[in-house]
Amino acid sequence: CIGMFSWKVQRCKVVFATFNNETGWKNGGIAFIVGLINPAWSFSCLDCATHMAFEVEKPERVIPIAIMGTVAIGFVTSFCYVIAMFFSIQDLDAVLSSTTGAPILDIYNQALGNKSGAIFLGCLILFTSFGCVIACHTWQARLCWSFARDNGLPLSRLWSQVNPHTGVPLNAHLMSCAWITLIGLLYLASSTAFQSLITGCIAFLLLSYIIPVICLLAKKRNIAHGPFWLGKFGFFSNIVLLGWTVFSVVFFSFPPVLPVTKDNMNYVCVVIVGYTAYSILYWKYKGKKEFHALEESENEQAEYSNNFDTIEDSREFSVAASDVELENEHVPWGKK
Repeated sequence: CIGMFSWKVQRCKVVFATFNNETGWKNGGIAFIVGLINPAWSFSCLDCATHMAFEVEKPERVIPIAIMGTVAIGFVTSFCYVIAMFFSIQDLDAVLSSTTGAPILDIYNQALGNKSGAIFLGCLILFTSFGCVIACHTWQARLCWSFARDNGLPLSRLWSQVNPHTGVPLNAHLMSCAWITLIGLLYLASSTAFQSLITGCIAFLLLSYIIPVICLLAKKRNIAHGPFWLGKFGFFSNIVLLGWTVFSVVFFSFPPVLPVTKDNMNYVCVVIVGYTAYSILYWKYKGKKEFHALEESENEQAEYSNNFDTIEDSREFSVAASDVELENEHVPWGKK
């Protein structure tokens, strides 16, 4: 729609055949690779659906569909959106030197020729982000709760509590909100530190993805097959993931622009080393003494997969509707 209402659009040659390197890197390939941090951030947190496994019916089937559906929908929508933005840019230098703090607003303004319209479209993005924030807090609360349940976090007893009135890990959710607030304040103090922390999160996400892959390859992929076992293509995908993780962690540590100063330096290596050192020390002196992973037998895993079916089959017609709702809310969290 933005492209349709733009009073002027760029030529196809500018959009598809022109490469603008304003990073200072003489090698265009490195400039392109370093710039991949933005789409990598857009497709981060694909694992969020896995953290809802306790509350999903037949998670071994539903969650992979949700993950791949996210990739497919995200690719189609983001590709169309980006192409529309490229066609709408009238003055690239003005966008790169934007003082708004949100260059997308300058693109909207150039496309529509109207500041009010640009602000309206910016508000739509903000409105969309509310749903994303709710989703992030939801899965983060479950992730925090599961670690705390196994005594994997400081103050685990506090974070593992489930609120008896809401049936959700409220304390874990509030901790998530507190951390988000602190990170937001960090941006006000130093945007460089904030960007390095965010890039570090992407690196840690990728590193967390390869851990189960390494375990899978170590067992020579000799595990029980799920409904989406891909055979040789799955093995190929595992190798690609390992290669991409090493490749991206290295290049995402490069400074985004040259020459490098203390204000534009990429400190992601400091974030990775610092947090890794903290994790190792915490595990050595406290974590390994308190952490007890929840061990599940195959029968228990099957019980988790069919918890909703079990509840439906065992429910008596005389149970009040409110009691049924409360039961459904507490069963996934009550499993031990």
